[in-house]
Order: sequence, then structure tokens, then C-alpha cells
Amino acid sequence: MMQSREQIIESAKQVFISKGYGEARMQEIADKAGINKGLLHYYFKSKENLFHAVLKEVIKKIIPKLDLLIKSDETLTEKIEKFVTLYIDLLIENPYLPGFVLSEMNLRGEGFMKEIMQDYDINPIKLMVQVQMEIQAGKIGNINPINLLINIISMCVFPFIARPIFKEISGLNDDDYLQFMKTRKKEIVSFTLSAIKPQIYPIG
Repeated sequence: MMQSREQIIESAKQVFISKGYGEARMQEIADKAGINKGLLHYYFKSKENLFHAVLKEVIKKIIPKLDLLIKSDETLTEKIEKFVTLYIDLLIENPYLPGFVLSEMNLRGEGFMKEIMQDYDINPIKLMVQVQMEIQAGKIGNINPINLLINIISMCVFPFIARPIFKEISGLNDDDYLQFMKTRKKEIVSFTLSAIKPQIYPIG
């Protein structure tokens, strides 16, 4: 290949970030990578296949970090803080991901994520046990660990999925909106920790 696979994927990633998946064109990606469009189609067949390659590269970088965090001996608070930071930073670097993944899951169902995640094996059991132990110790309220994870992911992802709406409401441009999301990390962590505090009711 005239250009390495990594260089082509990086060029495609830059175009997807600047144009979004829907507006990205194979010709522009080929130009960015310094190859002709025919050669790009020869190796990746379609824009969807190329995007899948980009997506797998992104996941390959983030999954080991998440797996190490889940299995670490850090406190639940530290894990929540680092998880939110990792996840928001990932989405800031790849703001097109949530919309594409949601669209593909609606079209192709669970098979899409199984295909993407087939090379990885994340086991959240240690995190689930840690949450249950903190509940039993009275350190946090009685929350289902799955609900806790869903709540955190939802607060991180939804502002990226609904970015056009929030940009219109706030009047922020793309750069300012992504900068706003950097400051939102602390808000998500603070809100989550407040929500899982044990409930103390007055006696009498």
C-alpha cells in the first residue's frame, strides 16, 4: 500500500471529525491520505468499512485503559472520576462516534457492537462487586451497579448526540461547545457522587 493503513485511517479520522460521517466523502479522504480514490475503494470498499476501521482503532486505544481502570484497586470515587475523564476525552477527540454508533445499532442491532467488540473482553465483575461492597458498608446509597453505569454513560454521551440542539440553544460554535464539554466532566462527577450518597433521614 502506497500509504500505511495507519496513515489512511488517521486521514479518514480527521475528515470524519471535521465533516461528520454523513458529509465525509471518500474523495476528500483519499486526497488527505495522498492516494487516489480508486485505491482507497480497493482497500476499504466503502465509506462504512473505512469508518469501521477508524472505529476499531479508536476502541483499541481506549478499551485497555478502561479495562485497567475497572480492575484496579482504586476507590469507587477515583474510578468514577477517571472513567468520566476518559470517556469525555474520547468523545471530544471523536465527536462523530455516538451518532454513527447509534445509527448502526438501530439498523443492525446488537450484531454491530458484537462485531466491533469481538477482539476485546471487558469483565465488569470487579466493579460490580466493589459497588455492592460500598453499599453494604454504607458508603453509598442502594443503587443497582448497572443503573450507575448507564447513568454515567448517558450524561457523557447525550450532549454529543444532541449537539446540534444544544449548540442552537446555547449559541456556541463547535470549538466552544467542545470546550464546554471539557468543563462538564467535573459537573458529571459531582452530580454522580451526590446522587449515590447514602440517604440520611432525621429521626422522629
